[in-house]
Amino acid sequence: MPLDIDSLAEYLNDHLGGAAGATDLLRRRLDEGRGDDELAELLAGIESHRAQLEELMGELGISRSVLRQTVGWVGERMAQLKLKGEALRDDGVRDLLELETLSIGVHGKQRLWLALAEIRGSHPALEALDLEWLITSGEEQLATVQRHRLAAVRRAFAEQDG
Repeated sequence: MPLDIDSLAEYLNDHLGGAAGATDLLRRRLDEGRGDDELAELLAGIESHRAQLEELMGELGISRSVLRQTVGWVGERMAQLKLKGEALRDDGVRDLLELETLSIGVHGKQRLWLALAEIRGSHPALEALDLEWLITSGEEQLATVQRHRLAAVRRAFAEQDG
């Protein structure tokens, strides 16, 4: 099957923009003291996946779209403005919404690797990509986010004393 590089470029750039938003969200949480070693490891894993994506794009001759990167960044910042407004009422809900946003992003990235596995034979750069590792480590990242998300659910909806 011939590979439509233009369509793939659009798809990969969208995922690269999403990865930028996810890393920004995690860095901010960690900088604000709202994370632990497991979330720091998750950040390192997402950054590793992002580097793999950037390397693949380079091997395919796909340029990074500044527009798509900016849209991803602006989207994450707008979500933060909304969540900061809600944080005035409930930090637990803010925490939960951030982790759900992160969960959606990590899940989407997991779908990216599965999609590329489906077309692996269409280009040597895809054949060379260690998709098994990316898929497996993506599943581990999803499990990490899910543990944190469920803990946030319990915190967000626990009855407060007083």
